[in-house]
Amino acid sequence: MELIFTKRLTQTDAETRLSWPTKHMNLLRCSSIDLNRSPNRNDEKLEFKVYDIEGRNAWSLTCTTRRTSKFLKPVISGGWTRFIKDNGLCKNDEIAFYKNMDPASYIDKPFFIGVISKAPQG
Repeated sequence: MELIFTKRLTQTDAETRLSWPTKHMNLLRCSSIDLNRSPNRNDEKLEFKVYDIEGRNAWSLTCTTRRTSKFLKPVISGGWTRFIKDNGLCKNDEIAFYKNMDPASYIDKPFFIGVISKAPQG
């Protein structure tokens, strides 16, 4: 696996949607599971699967691109709150997204996500 990015969750990340780094949008475009649409720069909705580090549990996530300005603002919204609830995550917890580098299993499991640290609950 290759690390794509790590992120300490903000309140918004932990409650409604995850802000996805714009510089990593091409990874999602190339791995979209919507086989009826070619992955191109103008897609506003990309669906993909992400697995836990062990590869046992999967979540279907949806990335949409907010176009509130001239800059792309990709966010993971669809399926994200299910992932948060399933893992008991909250603000200040840290996660990591990984790309599967194994050609034999990449098509079935392109991305993995792990919980790096849980914030102390006070």
